[in-house]
Amino acid sequence: MAQSEQQVFEETVYQVGALAGLARAAGITLHHVKVHGALYNLACRDDAYARPIVEAAVLFDLPLMGLPGCRIQTLAAGRCRFVAEGFADRRYQTDGSLVPRSDPRPFVENTEEAVQQVESLIRKHAVQTICVHGDNPLALDFIRELRKALMNKGITIRPF
Repeated sequence: MAQSEQQVFEETVYQVGALAGLARAAGITLHHVKVHGALYNLACRDDAYARPIVEAAVLFDLPLMGLPGCRIQTLAAGRCRFVAEGFADRRYQTDGSLVPRSDPRPFVENTEEAVQQVESLIRKHAVQTICVHGDNPLALDFIRELRKALMNKGITIRPF
């Protein structure tokens, strides 16, 4: 769904503000902003979507996540902290973008492959945080296996 930069900004501010209010009521604070799904993919490659999301992160003084080398990173430079994110359970295209879910094989399901991918993302792209999608019924087991394998390889897992 096409939206103007103003609409993206307003919706992002509304959602982050609502979440910040709920978090505060629960006695916790927000630590970062990460847009989701199609908006994430659009913002990673299109300034018209990245710019208003960066503006919202600046407004809330929160770090912003995105793919290494994406438009979010470029536009966040000097404005807000950028946290390079990698995906353990998604395949990548040669340009560094995620393989679309419409592709026949968009997901990494094998833990060994995921560990190799995460190691590469850390080494080659300075990834600071790893995402695993929770909509897979096997996500919890996948995360446990992935965490154990990464720790066995000496990779420190800690909050960014």
